[in-house]
Amino acid sequence: IFLKLPQGCTGKHGKKTVLKLQRSLYGLKQAAACWFDKLRDGLLDLGWKQPLSNLEPCLFVKDNVICLIYVDDCLFFGADEAKIRSMIQDIENAGFTLTIEEDVYAFLGVEVKFNKENGTVT
Repeated sequence: IFLKLPQGCTGKHGKKTVLKLQRSLYGLKQAAACWFDKLRDGLLDLGWKQPLSNLEPCLFVKDNVICLIYVDDCLFFGADEAKIRSMIQDIENAGFTLTIEEDVYAFLGVEVKFNKENGTVT
């Protein structure tokens, strides 16, 4: 992304100059892709794997915990809640801010139902 200099600012030696944006701005078309690249790199640095990266780049797995990502929503699931919480803490310690919602009722328009009696999710 290139920007014009604000009015009243001049470039070197009075030449016309543009600014190259080196970060993504919220709301730009590229913002979601830039965010995903940053999050993916952070997860890979923490030891998460992308077992189906050529088919599903938004799926990450580590120690029997699965993370699904869609834009800025992450869904973590696995059998060991303490392990999930520990991994989320590791991600936060790596500089990412997460808002935790305990129960998931829908993800990407898919309704999620928990049966705590028999330990199933449908």
